[in-house]
Amino acid sequence: MAPSRTRLACLIVLAVAWAAASRAEVPCPRCTCVSPQYGTPEEAVVEALYAAEAVFMGEVIEIRTRSGIECDRVEGCSDPDRHRRGESPVESVLVGFRGESSWKGVGNDESTIAVATQFQESACGYFFDAGRRYLVYAYDYDKDGQLTTNLCARTRPAEVAGFDIGVLSRQVQSFQGAAE
Repeated sequence: MAPSRTRLACLIVLAVAWAAASRAEVPCPRCTCVSPQYGTPEEAVVEALYAAEAVFMGEVIEIRTRSGIECDRVEGCSDPDRHRRGESPVESVLVGFRGESSWKGVGNDESTIAVATQFQESACGYFFDAGRRYLVYAYDYDKDGQLTTNLCARTRPAEVAGFDIGVLSRQVQSFQGAAE
């Protein structure tokens, strides 16, 4: 009888260990950005301006999934039924901005500027919060008209964007002066 109890105890321990291991969270790889080296910080801002489709300052007024679920922030904003519909687990979130200033690509008179980003940091999504102001560098990667941004762009909260705003304003003024 002793071998049977020992065998049973081993099976129970293995079952518990397997159950714990299968529920353990597996860390997701972090987003990795490759940043070119520039001679000066100003050069980095100027290069980002020229590479972007749009550069603007705006307040986040809406965050929602493509299926219409509204969220207060991008982080974790996803449609829980995507997997049941057989859709990709990587979902972009649409962020609506009320534009305040524009340096490129969008007019100051546009009522809402829509920008997509991923809802996961591991997919380089930018975690916007509703009601907060941001300087946004947006790109049209797929050439389909949908502006997109991510952690690797120079997008940042307005309160820490003063340096960029100064460089952008000087750059646009010098460009306008040269065109006249």
